[in-house]
Amino acid sequence: MNLATGLPLLFLSVLLQAGVLTHLRLLGGQPDLVLLIVVSWSLLGRNPEGIVWAFAGGLLLDLFSGAPLGVSSVGLVLAAYVAGVGKGQVGLNNVVLPPVMILVGTAIYHSVTLALLVTLGMYPPLWMDSLTYVTLPSGILNFVLVWPIFRSLGFLYARLRSRRSTQ
Repeated sequence: MNLATGLPLLFLSVLLQAGVLTHLRLLGGQPDLVLLIVVSWSLLGRNPEGIVWAFAGGLLLDLFSGAPLGVSSVGLVLAAYVAGVGKGQVGLNNVVLPPVMILVGTAIYHSVTLALLVTLGMYPPLWMDSLTYVTLPSGILNFVLVWPIFRSLGFLYARLRSRRSTQ
């Protein structure tokens, strides 16, 4: 799926993440809907698509969050790259890889974002507090939500692939 198809999905995801999911909190963490979509798409499809989605989604997140432009993109791109490193596509019935990769992706995304914000002087270097009270709860919420997101995107991916092959 090209970015023209994915951009509306990412835009809607950013709106939901910035507006609605901020109310679904566990300690200081909240679900990372854009990260869930990017990691799921990277597992389902070809790696370059997931990386492009990560870059675009990160820019949109930064526009809505007030973070310096590109900070979220760096973390999302690295998470998408790691998720898409495996050869081949992950089937919808794989019960192990999506939850494992969302936990890894959450750790990468939060750590890189935190490191960049600390380096830019926008956030105090409270590593243990941030990782304990934000990253860990966000990872738990992402772990719970990865299956509905992964399955939904899997059906969308299959439908778009079948439409592309009939053209």
